Amino acid sequence: MNNLKNFLNENLFIKYSLYIILGAGLIRTGYEFGYFITNFML
Repeated sequence: MNNLKNFLNENLFIKYSLYIILGAGLIRTGYEFGYFITNFML
């Protein structure tokens, strides 16, 4: 039972790390895309 709890905690950490990495990537991509669109429109 203790091993299962530790495994779930580690997975949760991995899952949140992936979410943070994906979120940062999306924000950066959106920012660069918006910057490109703004320059293209002007």
